[in-house]
Amino acid sequence: MVFRRVTDEGQLFRLAETLKQDFPYSCTMHNNLLFHARRLCSTGTFYVLDDSPDSHVVMWRNNDVASQFTVFCREREVCQLQKALKETPLVTGINLHRGVSLTTCWARSRRSPIT
Repeated sequence: MVFRRVTDEGQLFRLAETLKQDFPYSCTMHNNLLFHARRLCSTGTFYVLDDSPDSHVVMWRNNDVASQFTVFCREREVCQLQKALKETPLVTGINLHRGVSLTTCWARSRRSPIT
């Protein structure tokens, strides 16, 4: 499998700490990781790339609606994320070429003002 499920509370805390390096762009994923690590919510499951443990690619998938997912990565990891999303059975039926590309979304998020 391309993605590995993160299940341990300690792993969630470490992953949140790692994403601090990417503030302010990773704040939403960071906070979501902390809520789950502290067992304050359990709405989704987190995944990281199985073959790249030092990567900042993180996917959160809704436990109730499997087609709803959120991803985070660094700009230099966009191609790696796209490849993983195409290969994983976790998000079947998603057309990554519909609408705007992940690269375009990432670039837009970098220009968005933080309010």
